[in-house]
Amino acid sequence: MGLLFSFFQSGQALAQEPCEFLNPWLQAQKALQMVSTDFLKNVMDASDRERKSREEIANDLFKSYLHGERVKSSSLRSCLGEKSDRANFLFTMNEVFIQNTFAILQQSKSPSIRRLMNLIRQTYGNQIPLIRTVDSKDHDPLLPYRAGFHRGSGSIVLDIEAIAPEEWVIIFIHETLHALDTQLYEAMQIYSKKEVPEFLAKQDPSVHFENLDPKSRTSIEEWLMAGIGRGLLAEYRAWVPTLTIYREGLAEGLWGHVNWIDQVIASKESSQSLDRFTFQFLDQRSPDPTDGIFAVPLAAESLKKLRLKLRNQRQVPPLGILGSLINPKSIF
Repeated sequence: MGLLFSFFQSGQALAQEPCEFLNPWLQAQKALQMVSTDFLKNVMDASDRERKSREEIANDLFKSYLHGERVKSSSLRSCLGEKSDRANFLFTMNEVFIQNTFAILQQSKSPSIRRLMNLIRQTYGNQIPLIRTVDSKDHDPLLPYRAGFHRGSGSIVLDIEAIAPEEWVIIFIHETLHALDTQLYEAMQIYSKKEVPEFLAKQDPSVHFENLDPKSRTSIEEWLMAGIGRGLLAEYRAWVPTLTIYREGLAEGLWGHVNWIDQVIASKESSQSLDRFTFQFLDQRSPDPTDGIFAVPLAAESLKKLRLKLRNQRQVPPLGILGSLINPKSIF
């Protein structure tokens, strides 16, 4: 009876004060929440301070780099220590170098650079091309020295240790131009097809290009032209606006002289157009490949004939969309 009475008495108390019996636990819960909130705030504040510090250091590195202090990967690696910390910092450094380089270009008043930035915006919107900075230790040996545009992935790789500070922005621009070159992508699609190289590989060494039927000759020329279009002509299409932009940015004070580019420009005769000069300059320094399918006599002969044809034609190859960047009143 006493137990039953106690039960009803407790129930009556709960009915009168329904939440009072929870007060000790509610107070403990509030205290826990305050600790959790403070802890989370402290973690977030610390994380924010770490990110800002990382960005500030990366910005300082970029400024020092542009003022002539090369990035030394061995020193950077030893300072960064743990692999996870290194990856985190290098990711931010990559982002800062790219954003700051675009910021330099965005302040330009030169016609060609403004056209370039407009084309980048039209092509990528608010995004930017896939650009990755590496140092020489991480550098993929299959990539070109210093910088390269990967024809397959469409990504740009820039070796910040190998690229001299004074040429950084120009090489950055040049590789970005490759990424904007629609003719390059079209050439890559044709050149990736296997039918023509398989046909060439089956031919007897005594077979000459003139002995083939018209359809076969046309297919071979189209495939070879695509190969030239992703190689020699891709460099030609990118270097014409690169040289124009270099001169305009130099006149504007965006960057200083790059000796090897100045030497290239100095070799142009005043009577030569920039596109004709650039094509001839690159053509003379681009030997035909001799390995792989080009070890086959028919492939080597066909390529030689096609390059001679390109060399002797009156009109230089078209620049495509990259030609729209060139100022008609060029200072060349």
